[in-house]
Amino acid sequence: MTDTRDWISVGALSEAFGPRANLLPSSRGLQNRELTLHPQNGSPIHLHFHAKTLTRGVLHQEPGALEVPASPIPYSATEIRSGVFFVDFADGHERQSTTGFVLDLSRGIFTGVLGELPASEEAREPMLQRIA
Repeated sequence: MTDTRDWISVGALSEAFGPRANLLPSSRGLQNRELTLHPQNGSPIHLHFHAKTLTRGVLHQEPGALEVPASPIPYSATEIRSGVFFVDFADGHERQSTTGFVLDLSRGIFTGVLGELPASEEAREPMLQRIA
């Protein structure tokens, strides 16, 4: 028999991820700003921050060639310390993924992370096999 005392209930789990969860305060410090990020591997990414949404584009080799999705993307931004922001968004146009950036504006650097759920065939493989 399994001891259920260590399991969180579904209701408590939904509260932990709900709108009143313990989140860092949002920041409007990026509102109306445009940034171009230059990853080590890949095309430059252009971000234009609005009040509650952002538009994201990918710059291509041709001068002025900017590919922008059709609709703005809701985002959240937190100023971790002066001039350093954590930005998170999930683009509904892409398959079950979320993107997070830590932007250090004073130093002109960033770190980006793309989290993506596995496709159904990948999810059927054992975790150790996928890692290998």
